[in-house]
Amino acid sequence: MSAIVASLMLACGSLAPAQTLNLDQTAAPAPGEGMNSLAMVESLQKEIAELSKPGVPGAGVRALVRSIAIDLVKAGVAQGPAGSAHVVLGRTLAQRRESIDRWAASHDVSADVLALMKEAAGAGVPPERDAMEVWARDAVGPLLVFAWPREQIGWPTELSRVSVRVPTESLPDLAMHAQFSEEVSAVFARVEERLAAAEQFGVTRAGAWRLRDDIAAAASIAGPQKPRWMSDPSLAAWRSELVACVTSLIPSTGAAAYTPMQSASRLRVMRLAAELSATLQSLAPANSGRASLAALDQLISGSEFRTDPGVADRLLASLEALSLVRVAPTEDRSLLRQLRPAARALEPAARNAASQLLEDLPRLIKRADALADPGVLASINSARRRREDQRLVRRLSELCADDTLAATPPPKDNAPADTTPATAPANAPNTPVAPGDAEKPKESRPYESGPPESSEPNTKAPDAGAPGGQPAEPRPTEFKVAEPVLDPRLKNVVARLLVLGQDLSRSDRRDLAIGELRLLAGELANFRALPGEGEAAFASGAASTAPASVMRVRAWSTLTNQKLADVLAALSRVRTDWLAGWSSAKGAPAPENAAPLEAYRAVFAVLRDAAAALGDESPMNAWPGFELSREARAQLTDPLPRACAAMVDSLLAGSYDDTTQAAARIRAEHAAALLVGRLERLAAKESLGEATDTMFGALSQVVAGRPDAESAWLLAGYADIRADIASVCRYAAELVPPCDQPERFRAYITKRADLVLSTLEARE
Repeated sequence: MSAIVASLMLACGSLAPAQTLNLDQTAAPAPGEGMNSLAMVESLQKEIAELSKPGVPGAGVRALVRSIAIDLVKAGVAQGPAGSAHVVLGRTLAQRRESIDRWAASHDVSADVLALMKEAAGAGVPPERDAMEVWARDAVGPLLVFAWPREQIGWPTELSRVSVRVPTESLPDLAMHAQFSEEVSAVFARVEERLAAAEQFGVTRAGAWRLRDDIAAAASIAGPQKPRWMSDPSLAAWRSELVACVTSLIPSTGAAAYTPMQSASRLRVMRLAAELSATLQSLAPANSGRASLAALDQLISGSEFRTDPGVADRLLASLEALSLVRVAPTEDRSLLRQLRPAARALEPAARNAASQLLEDLPRLIKRADALADPGVLASINSARRRREDQRLVRRLSELCADDTLAATPPPKDNAPADTTPATAPANAPNTPVAPGDAEKPKESRPYESGPPESSEPNTKAPDAGAPGGQPAEPRPTEFKVAEPVLDPRLKNVVARLLVLGQDLSRSDRRDLAIGELRLLAGELANFRALPGEGEAAFASGAASTAPASVMRVRAWSTLTNQKLADVLAALSRVRTDWLAGWSSAKGAPAPENAAPLEAYRAVFAVLRDAAAALGDESPMNAWPGFELSREARAQLTDPLPRACAAMVDSLLAGSYDDTTQAAARIRAEHAAALLVGRLERLAAKESLGEATDTMFGALSQVVAGRPDAESAWLLAGYADIRADIASVCRYAAELVPPCDQPERFRAYITKRADLVLSTLEARE
């Protein structure tokens, strides 16, 4: 148990009651502002005094948990918005203290456990968020260890909804393959045990998976068979860095070169470098990546690889750049015939941009100032634009295809048409399979996601651990690509797309054609489906593949003032009118033809988040960085039904400009409420939820993962926006009456929520 005791001795800040005059309504509140946090502290202090009376069951535990909550809230309030995460964790304990009281009243907690908790709590709450979370785990952890001695401490999810994943090769096997010493292999085994435990819990699962993959990628090129592109000094430096990082994950195993969090970040950099080397080796022709591999080798062997924090950004930029160098085939049979002229017209510019980017790639890898080099940035931006243009054409082809049918290859020599793709089994779905970039690549962000996936349909990345790092042989094609079939309703739209594709070949019309293609992609997306439309259909009683809870069904009805069926019926008519506009127009209809569908998209985007925000369902409340009481939630969401009902009335009246403006106004004025809904949807998608045991659920949010300081790096989720999410939760609680500055807090909450929403929207 001694490993649980905190070693952090930072002093706890005190409440700062002084407030400064600030006329900027969106400015951050000053330290000490907010009546409700102070009232909560006073209430908890009074309860501690009552618990000190003789004969109160479980008084020691109950008083200590309240004391920890007080310390967290006080330390957070003293910091202002920067301490919001402290306040949120303190409120998590305070608002669940009744369940803790019920448990403590019927259990005799040993004096040793209380002593450990007091010793850890006595170190004082650190001001930094990461250190504060470790402090909270150390202070509450002994109680969980006592209560569930045979349980892995953490934050469980429903087993029936746990994500399924094919496991990576075990870390001990990787260490054996790399021929590390017995001591190093033992450390790999320790990390393996910790990751296996962390993968059982929702709060640590994503972080554990990511770290396991990072270690595996780094170890794949650390074996005795040196890749051909890597020099001996680089391999020696790589192996040494890998051992230092893995050893640092568990400091008690030996001398640590890094903190655990620094080690996790370093392993992410190594994974990026490994994936970059694999991608460079897979380029065709084979010598295309030779100069870049030499630059990567030079980077790894130098001290900059271990000391420059900008290396990760350069590696990510290099991987993104490589995702842009592959151009579409000249005659792509996975595209509608009418879209192929557009694809052919875009190909030369894409090839030129890709060629220039390959020339600039060694500079991007090797030079510390590369991301500020105008030439390199221009090369990346040019290739990105060309690639986006090609993806736009593919997207248009997908939107115009009939997804219930697939074309068959034309018959040869008057032979009867074959209705089944070559070599396909009789029961195989005859659905068009788009190669390469048919799917939108995932956005790459430092320390959160890997590089963009390869867009080559018939090759895979080489095995970086194989002798010489040779690229793998291309996989044989299993199915002929089936030509998509045009949705007959869209024949006039596709006729216009054909003309625009031809215009792309003319320099004087190219920019206008690209602009119109983008607009058409938006119109077609609206025609196909709106955000949340499936759930809305289910809520109205229609058949749908997007079921919703009873509470969510009620929310849709409330937000539309019981007019949801009317909205969906009107939407169907609007789609019919949109098609009619294309049928009657010569060429393209007037821009006004798209306005109704665009208004419906704006409305449904608001309603989808608003519906998730209403009611008492809150899977997000089980996340350690989020806490909203019913009263605080109501302060944010109560205005939504009236505002949304007025927006819907405007929509049904056909006032589309007014409707679009109303949707934008709700998004601007009620960003915090919509953010709550957005986060609740994300939480449900990730299968987050409270533990069945309320006592366990209360404390396990604070003890996120196993209760020791060495596991801090396993905490996962929204790392770059957690501070803003915590600020929204913290100051929403201050809106509950009595509130001394409601407009001030509401303006600040709206500002922070808008930033988070914009970030989430950019990642969708």
